[in-house]
Amino acid sequence: MTLIPYEVAAKVTLNRQDLDDLLTGPPASQWVSEQASGWLQLWRWGLQTDGFFPFDTLAVGYVTGSQRFQCDLLSAQVVSRSGIWSSTLTLEVSKHIQNGNLVTYCYNVSPQFKLDLMQRLRAGVTATSAVKVVAAPANGATETDTHQRREKEKI
Repeated sequence: MTLIPYEVAAKVTLNRQDLDDLLTGPPASQWVSEQASGWLQLWRWGLQTDGFFPFDTLAVGYVTGSQRFQCDLLSAQVVSRSGIWSSTLTLEVSKHIQNGNLVTYCYNVSPQFKLDLMQRLRAGVTATSAVKVVAAPANGATETDTHQRREKEKI
């Protein structure tokens, strides 16, 4: 299991300039900008901040480029904490936990992550770039060729 805390996501901020930059890209980039504009407004109104943290993108970013994260293998456990009025369960991660489960705990992300994210968002997604499956059917065409031809016929 890999854990990327909110504090790491807070190091990647998208602002109005970033969203405006996406408006100059292909339709998929424009759509992302339009959808994210509401999110930006919500953060400005609710948190009085000029940007938002695209925290879900860090999970995808870790899968596609884990070298951009600084992480350690640590032990984790769920601990019950009781207070005067309530009790809560918390997840504790530390190198000092004796009988916990090992997790990959990421404590930092490279500034290159945002540059890569913006580059991918600016590029947009096409029907033929989204799938890369390679197999050899009997007719000699690759599965990718067949899939791309089918997608082009749909467009």
